[in-house]
Amino acid sequence: MRSVIYGTFLTVVLAFVGGVQANELDGKSLLCKYTKTPTSHAPYVGFVFDRGKVTKWIVRGHTKTKEYPKPIEYHLKGTSMVWWTGAEKRTQLYRDSLNVWEHLTRRENIYRCEISSKKEIFQKLDEIIVKVKKKNKI
Repeated sequence: MRSVIYGTFLTVVLAFVGGVQANELDGKSLLCKYTKTPTSHAPYVGFVFDRGKVTKWIVRGHTKTKEYPKPIEYHLKGTSMVWWTGAEKRTQLYRDSLNVWEHLTRRENIYRCEISSKKEIFQKLDEIIVKVKKKNKI
């Protein structure tokens, strides 16, 4: 009986500690602006952290869409950096400055970010779409 109690206690403690570490950023979002906007991109992107994974939201054409085909697992590097790899790039988030660096094969994107919500990210991306539609003559 004693071993069952100890086993249950140990399982609960390990599950709780592992869950907190893996989901530290869950529910948080970043609204980011390119430091140098490539001509083919909208000036803002959003990163949403949920269930140990990150999703990048962008404007493509007249729609907001996920840049990654599916959410990508993120990893904590100490207390100062978060990183993830996918879609042919490695991305690093520096937690003290909220700067995000995407290292691509031929170029590098750098963003300055602020804490936001998924709703605010979608509103900003919708604003970009409206501005683009107003500019179009046809």
